[in-house]
Amino acid sequence: LFWFFYYGLLYNERFTRGASFGDLPFHLNLISSFAVGCNSRRKSVFDLVSPFFAKEKLAYPFMSNYFSAILRGCFHTSLHTALVLPSIIFGFAIFAVLSRIVLLFSHNYVACIFAPWLFLFIGGLGFIQFIIHPELRNRFYTDFVHLWGNQEGSYFQTLVHVLLPQRASLHSLPIAYSILLLLMIGYKFKKIDVKLYTAIGLLIASLPQIQPHSIIAVAEYGVTFF
Repeated sequence: LFWFFYYGLLYNERFTRGASFGDLPFHLNLISSFAVGCNSRRKSVFDLVSPFFAKEKLAYPFMSNYFSAILRGCFHTSLHTALVLPSIIFGFAIFAVLSRIVLLFSHNYVACIFAPWLFLFIGGLGFIQFIIHPELRNRFYTDFVHLWGNQEGSYFQTLVHVLLPQRASLHSLPIAYSILLLLMIGYKFKKIDVKLYTAIGLLIASLPQIQPHSIIAVAEYGVTFF
């Protein structure tokens, strides 16, 4: 996971992997707007303007890129470092919370071992191309998106097509999983715990500025099962 984030997010300030080439220009514009651009001298927290359309309000969740902007603007890190550090933290948080959910649900430690791997390698059988075509293993900057189209096998892979390019998904998944975990804990003990549900409320309140889609997913789970 560390390897993919380090070498997949603007490595040497130039190179990307997977689908990052499509999403990163957008995110880099937002990061730069907070660090040195049009949003760096705003009068209030939510007085945000779009770096793409002059004088238009920013209509996009900004927190995922704001973390990177802090590293870039306050600590003068490279764009590569500003992208990688938050991604590593949230990436490992996903698997820490996911393993806890699996354990609580299955009471099986073996399932906890397999769950992260199943999460990473869902999306098709495209990975067998590495077996069929050994030359792919030596192509460091393999474009997983265009190399495997409909003609050579479909592979919409979790890491290179979701966690690397989609920063909002990467940052919202551990929060959404934490909400589900706390709901499961509350349901298991069959009692109202003020601290527990306060924590759930605060986590839900953070999602609108990270990824609103996650609120819908959490609501569907909560309404269906609780």
